[in-house]
Amino acid sequence: RLVAGGCKNSHVYIFDGIKGNLMRMLKGHKSAVQCTAWAPTGSFLLSCSDDKTARYWDVSTEETVTVFRGHGDQVRTSHFLGDMPGMGESVWATGSYDHTVRLWDVRAPAGSGSIMEFQLDGPVEAVLGQAISRTVLGAAGNVVKVFDVAAGGKVRKEMRDHQKTVTTLFMDGTQTRILSGSLDGLLKVCDANTYECTASVVVGSGQGILSAALSKNNSTLLVGCVSGEAIVRKRITGSGAVLEDGLPGSSGLARRRKKDNDDDDDFADVHFAPRGGT
Repeated sequence: RLVAGGCKNSHVYIFDGIKGNLMRMLKGHKSAVQCTAWAPTGSFLLSCSDDKTARYWDVSTEETVTVFRGHGDQVRTSHFLGDMPGMGESVWATGSYDHTVRLWDVRAPAGSGSIMEFQLDGPVEAVLGQAISRTVLGAAGNVVKVFDVAAGGKVRKEMRDHQKTVTTLFMDGTQTRILSGSLDGLLKVCDANTYECTASVVVGSGQGILSAALSKNNSTLLVGCVSGEAIVRKRITGSGAVLEDGLPGSSGLARRRKKDNDDDDDFADVHFAPRGGT
């Protein structure tokens, strides 16, 4: 299994997830890379950078397939929308500090720009696509807006469940719940159809959340925190127990803490590889 990570030196590094060996180094960005995301096949990767662009890479050749240009500020987040009806299995969403979420088609000619744009009220920290409902969610400040793609980007709902900036959005394995993490230290669980909050969860000691991901079978929750901790929360072994909030039981907590005086060692981006799920 391969692991990808962006770096402040503008490079993207691809490692062997088992042995830890460096396998590839992708060069092309002009500034720090803030996030990376694998395409479902595991052969291609999207990286988002402070240079105001996102790059789509062929990992095997280390070559850039296309560059998404059009954002006016740092590009901080992305999500693959290829499984959304009508999207052609090649569309990505990106969010930027220019207060917009943009949709891009990797098959489009170079320089053709985004195919759709959604406006938010602040810097965008997280995006999420819902295939069945054909919606795109964007988080700016403590507000998450739900945009209806089929209706040309009309705002279907505004979610105001957090007290501080929302930093991460993701679905559970059943695709029936949306989870959001925030600097307020809470994970909120919302119904994916009504967008109403059904539970509020404190993870760890309640420190601010920078990133989070849930495995496909809902057995393992990863949380990256501003404290430098990476928290792994696993389902209770053997019982199959799940808390009322719908998240795995908390009998197995593991943490990785940053080194003393290491201000750069936070966990701003944690996620499972596309061929994971456990």
